[in-house]
Amino acid sequence: ARCEALFLTAGQKDTFAFRLLTGRQLPCFCLSSETALMPAWLPSFLSLIAKRVYTVMNNDKTVINAQGKAINAGRQATHYFEKEYGYLPAQEPLFTYDVNDVADLVHGLKAVQAYDHLCQVRDYYLSL
Repeated sequence: ARCEALFLTAGQKDTFAFRLLTGRQLPCFCLSSETALMPAWLPSFLSLIAKRVYTVMNNDKTVINAQGKAINAGRQATHYFEKEYGYLPAQEPLFTYDVNDVADLVHGLKAVQAYDHLCQVRDYYLSL
């Protein structure tokens, strides 16, 4: 059966956090990182199993390029996947709560705030 939406994540920790955050209701596919090369067969495989693919990538400057500059690999990957494959970015909660990645949403917020924020983030992803 083909699902409505699939979320492309980067890294196991973020994938586990995303699944936890969404109550395991949303399917996701994990790349090893934002800088991982996507195998040539993967886009056609993803289109077979999902009507729409969204990306949930990191929002931080952690990768140093050849010139020694810090770059936002997650943002670059998001733009690349949107341009090359039409995958839609689903980064809004990362920008809204000013966190680097999905895992930060789970462990980076104060306990008092966390429940409300996580419910809002969960509802955002479930609405896509």
